[in-house]
Amino acid sequence: MAEIAKFLLDSPRRPEAVMIEAGCWQGGSTAKFSILCEMCGYVLHVYDSFQGVEATDQEGYDYTGEYSAEQALVRNHVRRYGVIDVCRFHSGWLQDTIAKVPVAEPVMAAYIDCDLAKGTVEVLRGTRQGLCDEDLVFTQDFHIPPVRKTLEAVDTWTALGVRMPRIERHCHNLASLHFERSGSDA
Repeated sequence: MAEIAKFLLDSPRRPEAVMIEAGCWQGGSTAKFSILCEMCGYVLHVYDSFQGVEATDQEGYDYTGEYSAEQALVRNHVRRYGVIDVCRFHSGWLQDTIAKVPVAEPVMAAYIDCDLAKGTVEVLRGTRQGLCDEDLVFTQDFHIPPVRKTLEAVDTWTALGVRMPRIERHCHNLASLHFERSGSDA
């Protein structure tokens, strides 16, 4: 959380920009992000199924159904500990929300915590057009082998139509994706 707060607070403000959170569980990170977004003048778009992790055939640990929390619980936590007025909630599977209806506003930062390689790619698909120079995507799932393998694969980025980012690991779980911008992204 400190790395993300430092990035948001140290970066030049862009009043038209938004922050994305994909996967919020019970809203602990959402509350913290909402405070940061209020301080910086951003809207926080929160994407979650509110049904837990979707079923997939991802290798390794099966997260299916874990981290389920009703949207009302998340909203209550944000009201109590954060700033609900800066939050916009998008309920549903990532393939049906952010991947299908990409974010229209410039994306200052994105935070992905969905535990699946598939979901990570869906968030990247929905945010890639809105990422601006020097903006970052953070993943809380870099310790999950299929997610790490997907993010480190050139084919992932080719399919998304962007250059492969530089990946910086901050701790066991957290990594940031740094996108190089110089003209075209292809």
